[in-house]
Amino acid sequence: MDALARAAGCSPRTLTRSFGAATGLTPLRYQQTLRLERAEHLIGRGATVESAARAVGFTDARMLRRLRGTAPAAQASDG
Repeated sequence: MDALARAAGCSPRTLTRSFGAATGLTPLRYQQTLRLERAEHLIGRGATVESAARAVGFTDARMLRRLRGTAPAAQASDG
């Protein structure tokens, strides 16, 4: 975040607030959303949850499983 803020010419706090105002998400949540979407694509093409998690940058599948369980699409399909 520090390097990104420096590149944007602002503080990390200002970058986070500006990003949130523009997207409605924190930078971390945005990154997690992108990773989740990519992992879902890989899983849909036959990858295991473990391999998809590693491919999108998670060290193991725990975070991916947690995000999959809390994603709006997952919640909507559970009902």
